[in-house]
Amino acid sequence: MTTPSVRTAGACPPARHEAIRQQARQYPDRLALVCGAQRLNYGELEARANQLANLLIDRGAGPDVPVAVCLPPGVDLVISLLAVIKAGGCYVPLDPQIPADRATFILDDAGVVLMIADSRVPGTITSGTSGRPVIRLDSDADREVISSYATSHPVDPVGEDRLGYILYTSGSTGVPKGVAVLESAVANLLRAVTRFVSLQPGDAALFTSAATFDISTVEIFLPLMSGGHVVIATRDQARTPNELVRLIDQHEVCLAQATPSAWRSLAEALAQGGRRDRLQVVTGGESLPGDLAARLCEVAGRVVNGYGPTETTIYSTMTEITRPGNDITIGRPIDGTQIYLVDQHDRLVPVGVPGEILIGGRGVARGYLNLPGTTAERFIDNPFSPDDSAVLYRSGDLARWRPDGSLHFLGRIDNQMKVRGYRIEPGEVESRLNAHPDVVASVVRAREFGPGDKRLMAFVVTADGAPTDTARLRDWCAKSLPEYMVPAIYLSLPELPLTRSGKLDEQSLPDPTQVCDDRAADHVEPRNAAERAVARTWRRALWLDEVSIHDNFFDLGGDSLIAIQVLLQLQREFVMDVPIRAIFGFPTIAELAAELVKARSTGRFEVPSSGPVDAVAEASR
Repeated sequence: MTTPSVRTAGACPPARHEAIRQQARQYPDRLALVCGAQRLNYGELEARANQLANLLIDRGAGPDVPVAVCLPPGVDLVISLLAVIKAGGCYVPLDPQIPADRATFILDDAGVVLMIADSRVPGTITSGTSGRPVIRLDSDADREVISSYATSHPVDPVGEDRLGYILYTSGSTGVPKGVAVLESAVANLLRAVTRFVSLQPGDAALFTSAATFDISTVEIFLPLMSGGHVVIATRDQARTPNELVRLIDQHEVCLAQATPSAWRSLAEALAQGGRRDRLQVVTGGESLPGDLAARLCEVAGRVVNGYGPTETTIYSTMTEITRPGNDITIGRPIDGTQIYLVDQHDRLVPVGVPGEILIGGRGVARGYLNLPGTTAERFIDNPFSPDDSAVLYRSGDLARWRPDGSLHFLGRIDNQMKVRGYRIEPGEVESRLNAHPDVVASVVRAREFGPGDKRLMAFVVTADGAPTDTARLRDWCAKSLPEYMVPAIYLSLPELPLTRSGKLDEQSLPDPTQVCDDRAADHVEPRNAAERAVARTWRRALWLDEVSIHDNFFDLGGDSLIAIQVLLQLQREFVMDVPIRAIFGFPTIAELAAELVKARSTGRFEVPSSGPVDAVAEASR
């Protein structure tokens, strides 16, 4: 195959807000949103979104005008995203747990004119708006103002090429970069996904992803455009597999999305209840291992694998997995998308030969915000199209064509990494580490410790050659980087290994198992049955031969997803519900075992309910 694989598409489908508006007109009493005890029908959703949209327009929102939405998962988050679209603006989602200086950079870089938030958003974030108005949805004064606006739909914005949202991804220059995604691209993607998953009016879909993760667009808007309803997981539910299974069963969920990393724990929790024939699972953001694909096929009625960068609007290719094995494909291009595989000279490659993935069509973003040089480098003219305006996105991903016309993903052509579905440029993390006064040089890489267990590892050279202070470096990184970009493991080196030509010698970087060698002198064996049980779960989850009862879970490389695996094992070991907060609140074996024994006798856990525990635990979203 030396020609591209192309999926044509008809006329551009209606925008998200228009499709939802039609549902509200026809079925105003049909359920639209569920979050805990809160329920909103389509009529209520439409009215509340219209009121907020009309206020946004009065405050300056309009085509291509960025509006920040900084809210935890819930009904207000969905209403706010929909309102920004109705007002013709583009939303810039911010995680309420984002470091303050990163939030300030994004707000300034995007040129945000106003922010939607509530009292749960830290003042350090809202204060970074530099005088921009902040609409607080739980403020009595702001609620009164919103309620004074008409519930009628505002005038439809004009133009297919207006922006739908701006998402910030990791940047190789040390700062994040904003991807400007068109509303027409989102509409095309949502219609294309219906070729692979089926949602009928009244069906339920699960929303668990952070709004800053682009697959959340499918979780929220696909069911609403189809007449279904969105089951919104709270923070605690989203990071607890057993709670998600309860939601799936309670609401008879028909569609759930997650990265392969997240699906590992959730698939095991689902397996305890047998197969759900109505459940359709979509996985993307990372390569799908064959063993996990097989497990998902055992627990769900349909399994769909997707691939696509943020720059080409969530998914560019999709396929249904019917015969899971070790050779999982990423499928064929979705509607309105072209895929080309090229060699280093941008010549098309034949079947079986690896090539870089170039992506064209309706999903291609407008480019990077305020980065014309980077945009010109990655968004190139399409030499294979007669249309002079056609653009291709140079993905940096490698794949090869299979004889059946599907794509087999091979990895990256550079050092960019994917961890838990998030794209990470090592240069951004290294830039933060190198700014530490004790650090001379650093290298950050993703290392796989076991199936589905990929973690960031920092190799650090200090000024005096002393061992790295893991907790101090982690705190330093966390002040500016989102949690998923904070290295899990830190290893001291006297110097970085270099080749004769002066480049980094990747092959000479130490094995990650060396991280615990220096702890041997302080090693304390488990002293009782509870500590031995916790130690077993830690060793299994962290892929370690030995752990001391006073080692910190996070110093050993633990993160939120590994904590979920430990949680599931502890629930089996102790035959009791264990909250995810227990692992974050009691991070050593000695502390956690003591609390487990105490909780088994009292029937409750006494775990901190706010502060650092929340900030770390939010990472599982």
